Amino acid sequence: MLIINGGIAMLNGLLLASYSVFCSCIMGGTCCGGVCRCGEGVCCNDVWQTGSGSCCDNVWHTTGANLCGAGKHLVWSSPYCCGCLDDGKVLADLCCVPGIPIHEKQDGECKRRCCDPTDPSTGTDEYPADCVHNSIEGAVSIYGCPRACCSENEAGTVMTCVDIDGADCVSPAIVSPASGQGVIYACGVNACLGQCCTYVNNVYTATGVVSLADCIAAGGEFQGVGTTVCLNCNGETGPQSYRSRPPFTDCGCEEKTSTGAGLVFTAPRNKQRYPALDVGKSKQFTIELRTESDIRIHGELFSAYSKCLTTVVCHDKINVEPVPCGTNFKNLWIKVCWSDQGHNREDLLFPECQGMTIWLGNCEHATELYHCTTYTTYSGNGLTSDVDIVLYGDAHITADGTGPLVISEPITNQGTCARTLTIDGISPQLNSINGGITDVPGGEKLTLVKEGVGTWRLGASSSFQGQMQIKQGTIIAGVEGTISGSGVFGQGSGSTLWPVLGDNAAGASGFAAMLLELNVSILRTFAVAALGNGGTQVAILGGANTSGTSTFFPASIRIDRDVTLQAATGGTVDFANLWQNSTGTGSPAYSYTIGSVGNLGTVSLSNSLATSGGTVSINYGTLLFNADDFIASTTPVSIGTEASTATLDLGGNSLSHTALTFIGTGSFITNTGAGVLTMTSPATITVQSGTAHQISSNMVLASNTTVHVPLGATLLISGNISGAFTLTRTGCGTLTLTGTNASTIVNIPC
Repeated sequence: MLIINGGIAMLNGLLLASYSVFCSCIMGGTCCGGVCRCGEGVCCNDVWQTGSGSCCDNVWHTTGANLCGAGKHLVWSSPYCCGCLDDGKVLADLCCVPGIPIHEKQDGECKRRCCDPTDPSTGTDEYPADCVHNSIEGAVSIYGCPRACCSENEAGTVMTCVDIDGADCVSPAIVSPASGQGVIYACGVNACLGQCCTYVNNVYTATGVVSLADCIAAGGEFQGVGTTVCLNCNGETGPQSYRSRPPFTDCGCEEKTSTGAGLVFTAPRNKQRYPALDVGKSKQFTIELRTESDIRIHGELFSAYSKCLTTVVCHDKINVEPVPCGTNFKNLWIKVCWSDQGHNREDLLFPECQGMTIWLGNCEHATELYHCTTYTTYSGNGLTSDVDIVLYGDAHITADGTGPLVISEPITNQGTCARTLTIDGISPQLNSINGGITDVPGGEKLTLVKEGVGTWRLGASSSFQGQMQIKQGTIIAGVEGTISGSGVFGQGSGSTLWPVLGDNAAGASGFAAMLLELNVSILRTFAVAALGNGGTQVAILGGANTSGTSTFFPASIRIDRDVTLQAATGGTVDFANLWQNSTGTGSPAYSYTIGSVGNLGTVSLSNSLATSGGTVSINYGTLLFNADDFIASTTPVSIGTEASTATLDLGGNSLSHTALTFIGTGSFITNTGAGVLTMTSPATITVQSGTAHQISSNMVLASNTTVHVPLGATLLISGNISGAFTLTRTGCGTLTLTGTNASTIVNIPC
């Protein structure tokens, strides 16, 4: 009924507006803004409103609209109006309509006030344990402040409410003829019907109508039927509304106290949310704690005091560790609250305690924007860790310590999305993965990438199906790798999944190395990537063994840049592989460097060192032939550098060649047995610089040969010289011949 009294309109007792213009509706209707209005509607501040909404403080609020501006929140519940209040108001400042409970989030906790009808500033505050807790218990009726279970008649015109707890609400004693069960009401919202659901593989399944206590005991969640909208932490409904079952409060929080040796917190997946809680998204957690002893949370050190922390995890678990490891917490109280986030990075200090599990990465979300990478770093003085590492997506494990990080357990994979594991760092220590890396379930692949100038050792066979990429630094193979079966470099097969050495990015510098340990053999086709624009990076293949032999067995190594072959001092690495260009259709058009600073071992050739236009530079250590002519006769060969000596050992085999160069001090061509060094046209032996160079192999002159020795340099040829051609010395240096000479020797004065 509409009553107009002194310019003030009331509709069913609700204040509508005051009028500055008087009008008369002779044929009936409502006077609004000086105009007579007919039909259904409400006059709000002299404006006739016919849509769904409410007039609050002379402002029309459309149902479902954003009711208050920034810095304000609405405190109202139809048919009562309290208005928009500034954020930060205390409970006593809120208006209160008789019988209507007001919810307010204050001091970081959820509180409820039940207002005295005669004095809105008074009432009873109730705290989180009573604030929509345990899914249903603690819900508040729109008919008063106590908890109430209400049922309505079939027509929906009569509501009967009884003040009981939520567990009794689903009892057949109080039923609604329409639904067959009671309905819990909270803050004016039909919050949840009595339904128990279980959560398996990200799917909620209804298990039937049971009591709250039975549902929790069965591991289910008491939640709404036919709706995903329940109450949020402020007792309101909205896009982020949810309920959760114990041990989580309505705000997704969990509290623990401990004097033990470690805790794990897991984000509550068993929430009913709208939108649903997304396992594929990263999580943000906020921690409040009190501790009397040092602890680590997510790898971060906290000393003995109270503190708050907010950070991000890619997946859904965090560890709390005592400091030092193996001790117990001292009177630890900790509260962890979880929320969905869309972050793409998680930072984690690698745990130093044993017997733990860490969960890295998350790429389960269908939208790549929500994929999250974990970066975990070790920077200590050495750790052999039995931590279980579980990958749910992309991850970086960085070793920056002064001592090695040794991961003794397998790195395993969960989830079904493709991912990349990057091992990184600057530590030159022998950082190791000794448990191998498993495959990704469901057919997708893991890619292993080595970055950073440091060293990582792979000490076990791995079953991952993706590619291994050595973009920077050193990878050491500690076990064998074969074309088929589980190997040190995984099981990736086909040209797109062969292991790759080198970074093809523009400007790549430094080095990328693949080395083998003692008695390790590799029978895998792999590639050496081309240099990118402006790149100077050195690609290295070789052995890390300081005694005995490691072997590259006869598979194809396809090179698309110059490579360095090296052996650790005291050790031998044998190359029995086939050298090919990047397409596998011929010899590569690139050069080979033998040895490097500090690596003076023996590089052994059991197959030809093929090149179609490159050179061979024996800079350090020894290059050993295991058969004849393993370097093409027209490939220029140099031995030694200005700062080092080196040796070409023919190993009792023969070499036909046209151009040999000696550099530095004391470089050698040696041979034992029947093999000979044959000089073919146009034959030249050049001493570029230095003294004490020597050729101890027997020589055959298959063409006239020039030996150039500049002033101050020396060369000794101690083997026998034969052949029906002339050896001519040029330059002002010293050439000494101590063997038997059957050929003509000509000395051209300088």
